[in-house]
Amino acid sequence: MGTEIEPLLVGRRQAAEALGISVRKLSYLIAEGVVVSRKIGSRRLVPVAALREFAAPSPQGDSPARDEVRA
Repeated sequence: MGTEIEPLLVGRRQAAEALGISVRKLSYLIAEGVVVSRKIGSRRLVPVAALREFAAPSPQGDSPARDEVRA
């Protein structure tokens, strides 16, 4: 009967894996403010909602920041 709770925040490694990019690239996107993150104690956590927002296609087409990820 246990219902599995989806995490609201994930670590950088798990977030990078979910996006299919390196942890280094994710750190760059966080530093540039393209992907939102939270600092809790010594950990940098990324909201799952922010990952979905970043990965979703934008109505105007992809933004320059998203184009950089592909390069």
